Amino acid sequence: MAFGTRLSRPWLGALVSMCAVGAVAACSASSGGGNEVTGGNGGSAANGGSAGSAQGGVGGTGAVSFGGTGGLIDGGNNGGTGGFDPDADSCAGEVTQGERKPLDMYVMFDMSGSMGVDAAPGVTKWDAVRPALQGFLTAPESTGIGVGIQYFPLLAAGSAWNCTNSNQCAGGLCVLKACSDQFPNLVPCNTVNDCGLFGSCVPLGNCGSDVNSVCAPVGDTTVCGGGDTCNTMTSSFCTNSDSCLVGDYQAPDVAIAELPGNAAAITASLNAQMPRGSTPTGPALQGAIQHAQSWASSHAGHQVVTVLVTDGTPTSCNPTNINQIAALATTALNGTPSVQTFVIGVFESGDTTGQSNANTIANAGGTGAAFVVDAASSSLGAQFTQALEDIRGTALSCEYSIPMPSNGTLDYDKVNVEFKDGANTVTVPYVGDAGSCDATLGGWYYDVDPAGGGTPATIVMCPVTCDQFTAASGAASVDVRLGCKREDIPR
Repeated sequence: MAFGTRLSRPWLGALVSMCAVGAVAACSASSGGGNEVTGGNGGSAANGGSAGSAQGGVGGTGAVSFGGTGGLIDGGNNGGTGGFDPDADSCAGEVTQGERKPLDMYVMFDMSGSMGVDAAPGVTKWDAVRPALQGFLTAPESTGIGVGIQYFPLLAAGSAWNCTNSNQCAGGLCVLKACSDQFPNLVPCNTVNDCGLFGSCVPLGNCGSDVNSVCAPVGDTTVCGGGDTCNTMTSSFCTNSDSCLVGDYQAPDVAIAELPGNAAAITASLNAQMPRGSTPTGPALQGAIQHAQSWASSHAGHQVVTVLVTDGTPTSCNPTNINQIAALATTALNGTPSVQTFVIGVFESGDTTGQSNANTIANAGGTGAAFVVDAASSSLGAQFTQALEDIRGTALSCEYSIPMPSNGTLDYDKVNVEFKDGANTVTVPYVGDAGSCDATLGGWYYDVDPAGGGTPATIVMCPVTCDQFTAASGAASVDVRLGCKREDIPR
């Protein structure tokens, strides 16, 4: 039997603002009547009080009174149930521009043999994505980001990527022959006894000079197409050549360091790679996650994420079951420190299995869906660049450091997050924890709940709010206001 084939192989909900930006009187105390300066601020009910006796002033964006019965959003009309709020006189607060946590990315890059397949005529997937990654490293927008990289598969100890006989393969076989009745699948053999019921053990060849192809029978001029002859294969690859050791993937080829300074080292590393081997996704992802968690533990205040780049389904080393691999990402997300897993899938449009697997891992890692790029498209490089930029924007937008007040100690109940986009300012409501994030209003919470006695280090945006921050204009900004009674999401 003859064969010829290529080896791989709604914007923040309501406008809710207890402290109108720039208005010192925005949270001034009232005894029941509305405040004309802020435009209808209902009286606070912190201490209880008599019913409001005056009508709130009209105009301004107004403020919300969660204690008053008559307070309304956007310029309330009627004073609510009153009472003096002793916290209100500090509501002008102290404003600091939100400082995103420094972002560090540990990239685990698939370098299996299938990355050597053409994405467009004469351009392999590897040739398309390598310059895209290099461009990302030197882009001005990436300045200050920490990036490190490792690849999979790595070579198993004692084995070889290329071989001329099986003695070089550390217990595996050098794939120079295969069982004929299993074509086009490759079942390596040394003798006919290795094949049993699967036919003869026949020599393999390459189509012309293309070492990334395999064909049989040797000498045939019809199996390769394009007029190529199936020429004798003088060297091949070892079975079991992929390292399955998690520790190998935990150690980076280039350690995480800040861009643009680390760009040259990563570029040199990328230029030294070539596609080969299979796809040991399980140990590769686990090693990447362990390195990211270790890095996060020793770099407090940094946002550390894992970025898995893959073009195929798991084919070697345990686990290969996609749900078991996804569970690794879930464990990392729920761990301390928490590490998210982003996935870039380099797949042909018809590879629904690969896309589904990538989405499963990304969802388990807390990043929703994978960024899927079309491996057969001439625009693969541009799509890959966009995926990296989207990951950078998403990871940078979601967590902010908590500023310290210039005087005194920080009161976690007097922290507000304000989003500015042009002339509009919106106070993002506090929700308490990740599980309380509102699907419409969004919100924010602390990485550690201070109500439970913990000490927070980070302000975390809910997914809806994070998406809105990411989609906002370049002039948008985030401020953290200290000293103003915190605005919680309406209950």
